[in-house]
Amino acid sequence: MPDGDDQRTLQGLEAELNLRTFTTWAFTAHAAAEHVSWLAVLVFADVTAVLAFLTGVFAANGALAFASFLAGCALLFLHTARMKR
Repeated sequence: MPDGDDQRTLQGLEAELNLRTFTTWAFTAHAAAEHVSWLAVLVFADVTAVLAFLTGVFAANGALAFASFLAGCALLFLHTARMKR
């Protein structure tokens, strides 16, 4: 049987191991939530850009259609950058 010092050392190692496991789980859950929230923001921005583009085209407003087209290109770039990560 381990003596008092060895027992305390083993308990300290067990506590640290459990803490690291919890920390790993927490950061994994945070990363998954961050991915979902980014995906929701990007999809919402895509829908907004498409609606603005269609509004600009049907209202014969070239500036709105062009700005929406540029926003759509920027969103495409963001989607590509997020997928490569």
